[in-house]
Amino acid sequence: TPVVPAAVGAKAPAAPPSSPPARGAQAPAISPVAEPAPELAALEQGYAAGAYDRVAELAVARVAAGHDDERTRVLHVRALANRDRLADAGAACAAALDQFPLSPELHLLHATLLIRAGYYGAAHVAGRRALYLDPGLVMAQVVGADAMSRTGDTLGAARALRAAADALGGLPADAAVAAADGETAGRLRQIIAFHLKGLATRTPDERR
Repeated sequence: TPVVPAAVGAKAPAAPPSSPPARGAQAPAISPVAEPAPELAALEQGYAAGAYDRVAELAVARVAAGHDDERTRVLHVRALANRDRLADAGAACAAALDQFPLSPELHLLHATLLIRAGYYGAAHVAGRRALYLDPGLVMAQVVGADAMSRTGDTLGAARALRAAADALGGLPADAAVAAADGETAGRLRQIIAFHLKGLATRTPDERR
């Protein structure tokens, strides 16, 4: 039988569809696309909104992605503590201090967690360490006073509170205070005055 040549300009026949992969064959691996690290601003906004569980998750993701900074660690510890996850907060604070041993706020948080756990003497030491690293950190005086008052050192607690009140004296009432978790200078002055009044009403046997 003679072969009939294809007409000039005729389209070539379509290629047959590709055969399906053999049974048991693996599909080509698809490299996962790494998710971008959460922005620090997202943690700040979530913390301000009280979304503490979400903030804790974002902080872990941010550190795991290589964006390890002091503020992320602070927000992580605070978020856990505000959810009363004190054991987790303590572990997170210890890990953070391993990375940022000269952070006054992390030492302050350590002192606060120790008070909540009932370790008042250790809390006083941690508060003094925070104050040593940042002599202007008013909250270190306040937390230290709390620890001292719980160990019976009423006079030391009163001295620390008066020092904190003096440091706040020149600030406007609505001024933000470092490491005060949103408390203003005016509100802190009220809190300090209340505690000073309480210390003054203790009997001489309760004072040291």
